Amino acid sequence: MFKTRYSLMIGAACSLLAVGCGTSAKSDTAPQATATGCAAATQADYDPPIKPADFSSTIDNPLLSFKAGDVFKFVQTEGGIVEQDTMGDTKLIDGVETLTVHDFLTSPEGVVLEDTFDYFAQDKDGAVWYFGEDTKEYSGKVVSTVGSWLAGVDCAKPGIVMPANPKVGERFRQEYLPGEAEDTAEIVDLNASVTVPYGSFDGCVETKETTALAPGDVENKYYCPGTGLVSSHDVGSIDAGKTEDLTSVNGQTMP
Repeated sequence: MFKTRYSLMIGAACSLLAVGCGTSAKSDTAPQATATGCAAATQADYDPPIKPADFSSTIDNPLLSFKAGDVFKFVQTEGGIVEQDTMGDTKLIDGVETLTVHDFLTSPEGVVLEDTFDYFAQDKDGAVWYFGEDTKEYSGKVVSTVGSWLAGVDCAKPGIVMPANPKVGERFRQEYLPGEAEDTAEIVDLNASVTVPYGSFDGCVETKETTALAPGDVENKYYCPGTGLVSSHDVGSIDAGKTEDLTSVNGQTMP
């Protein structure tokens, strides 16, 4: 993503300074502009109608619910720990009151590597929507906020993370800000079984999640009734074989 943003800045500088970049050879063919921002969203034909009155910060979808005070912990293959805390805070985004969920990744030694605030809302039909994130990634003292976005800012669009009534083959955008947030998902199974340190689950919904920003990044996720997300498996060419599994809920290691 950084490379994309950097390339866009170089292109903008060339236009403003009216100087050539790269080869100096002339061409009779006008260069094709790359759509960005609002133009890109229009070009992608993605503009979900958002009526604030149709949304709520109360999220009780059986497959993905968030209750203030809940604390979920996950362990990664390499020992990293992800903690997800549902806060009682709300944030108004694109006119919609969203619920704030704080999640952060620490190394096995306890060093914070990533710190993110995610924003969710549920529509009147029961689908859970993702309205953006404020994220920071740490590498020593260096902090990156690449990947942060909010619906309604620079024509970013919210997306669905869990449909009200998922169906096999159903595909949907989970977020949309060209060059920054382009995750999509597909429902691949409605009756999956999965075992994680927290327990064994049946009747789970399995999704396949991809992003146009990194075609090799493919992840299967398992959402189980009454619990929510319990496991994520990397199955693409990027990080293949790595997992992130639920270990505890509110301090309890077994349901």
